[in-house]
Amino acid sequence: MKNKKAFTLIEVLTASLLLSISIGSVLYSFIIHERITYDNSYRREAYVILQSKMEDYINMGGELLEIDLKSGVYPKNGVFEASAAGKHKYILNFIGKKALTFKNILNKNGRYIKLTGSVSWISASGGNEIVDLSTYIIYNTAE
Repeated sequence: MKNKKAFTLIEVLTASLLLSISIGSVLYSFIIHERITYDNSYRREAYVILQSKMEDYINMGGELLEIDLKSGVYPKNGVFEASAAGKHKYILNFIGKKALTFKNILNKNGRYIKLTGSVSWISASGGNEIVDLSTYIIYNTAE
């Protein structure tokens, strides 16, 4: 009976421990990968919402945006529900700085407004995420 080759109890327990640690770390990497994928899809969707609304304000033109600034209608807040991985709420906020005057290359008066937009949401990991975009809207005055 002494000539038979077999594993001892210590060797079997050590191999089981190493196998369970390696399987556990591989399974944990799948969880982390899923969380990163959800966070990236939310971030991408937030940028699309923000860029779309920013384009709406750019297409509105500086004159109308300046009227909104003077009338107190601005900034405009909104809550969007979107579905990257189920329903998710995004909070949209825009801030416009007062129009500033400059002389263009034809020595005519021009104006610009700095428009900054941000979208915030609660990520899959539970943290508060935010993305920002800024642009300058330039337009000529009638003067």
